Amino acid sequence: MERHIYHHETIDGSLVDVLGIMGTWPTEILGPYVDLTGSTDDPIHRLQAHFAGSDVSKRVVISHEDLEELAPGTHRMRISWHAIDHTGMYPVMTGELEVTGLSTAPPRCEVAFLGHYRPPLGFVGAIADRVVGHRIAQEAVNGFVRDVCRRVTTSLDEHSTAGAA
Repeated sequence: MERHIYHHETIDGSLVDVLGIMGTWPTEILGPYVDLTGSTDDPIHRLQAHFAGSDVSKRVVISHEDLEELAPGTHRMRISWHAIDHTGMYPVMTGELEVTGLSTAPPRCEVAFLGHYRPPLGFVGAIADRVVGHRIAQEAVNGFVRDVCRRVTTSLDEHSTAGAA
């Protein structure tokens, strides 16, 4: 049983500027490195979710492709992530991070994640996913998209400040 997840946020910035930042520094925009001690040479990130009064976090490897244009004003970056510890207990998330220009005056963009995963561990995993897992996955995706937007906005602010100096 495949489960789908969606979340979107808006950014005050032009599509050209947002795409420039995401295309130039995609790994930094997708999330900060937490360490390089995993069983892979890929950078390791930390995804977090706040659920039922607790913080849940997991170290993951995020893979991505280059941004590509889907249609005028809409671009996407295919991404996926998987846990580096106990990989059989956590799903692999696969999806697309879409960036769409909403307006030019004022400049605004939407950043959306459209993803899917299959709960691990068969029938038991499907039950656990229905009870709590999907909500944790949704919260992790919500936080991921908010963090991406915050990093892009910070970069936009730094570039506009540097340009004004």
